[in-house]
Amino acid sequence: MGRGDAGTRGRGDAETWGRGDAGTGNRGRWGQDISSDLSNIPTTSSQFSILNSQFLIKDLAAKQLLILWVSLPLTIGFTLLGGAQPILPTWSMPGFWGLTLLLGYKAVGWQQQSRRRVRRWLRGTGLFLGSCILLVLLHVTTGTLQKSGQYALFGGFLPVKDDPSTELIDIMQLRRGFQESPILNPALQNSGFVFTNGFYLGGMVGMALSPITTTPITCFGEDVRGFAFWSEPEEWLGKEGLYVTLERFHDLFELTDSYRPYFSSFQEIATVPIRRGGAVTEVFHVYQTGKMLKPYP
Repeated sequence: MGRGDAGTRGRGDAETWGRGDAGTGNRGRWGQDISSDLSNIPTTSSQFSILNSQFLIKDLAAKQLLILWVSLPLTIGFTLLGGAQPILPTWSMPGFWGLTLLLGYKAVGWQQQSRRRVRRWLRGTGLFLGSCILLVLLHVTTGTLQKSGQYALFGGFLPVKDDPSTELIDIMQLRRGFQESPILNPALQNSGFVFTNGFYLGGMVGMALSPITTTPITCFGEDVRGFAFWSEPEEWLGKEGLYVTLERFHDLFELTDSYRPYFSSFQEIATVPIRRGGAVTEVFHVYQTGKMLKPYP
């Protein structure tokens, strides 16, 4: 065999090794080995997708924990505080808003698993909350859960003095108390102003009395909020007034006595009881003052 035959055979083998069988579309042994090796190497885009998914999962979990630990102390803390002292419902509301976000996120997952169970859960929640709201409204208006009430269920469960719902004052009863009283009605019309010792109390008294008188209402105390901007302290000088307060503040003799130096006279003239279910839940005390001698405070 000559060198020509060897060269021809060598070139043919090399071409077959590199190209493979053109008719069948095979790439040869080198091409197959390299392709199989490259298929096992993760590409940059797949790595980025995996890392991005892991980051999103960790980021979502971190956001959920942030919302939980911001909302939970507000919800639990102010709820427990409300059992020890009077608070406003708005104090704990931001906590419930945050927990609602987490509940909504969980509800989306539940709906993807079983829409029927989510519908049953929503119906049951609606019925339960509706029943609770109805019971609370009945208690606030008629005293269904308070002891010594005409409409109490099973004799009632809450003593009036321990019932926080008595903070909701029936302004219609307070208005009728001033209208029907032969002492309070003329005193209200002849007074230059009405004042209370609390800004929230001034709001309730204002809603009760504004339909029956144009006498301005203000607040004298340490925390007067908006009342500090609605009038000037010198505005009431030389005018007679009415002081309206609740019984628990009336019993604080130091508070009552602190107003006496500012007026020429200061004496109680009447009370207005607030009833619910036949039982007295709150008492308003009304003082008539002489002319104001100096600005408060």
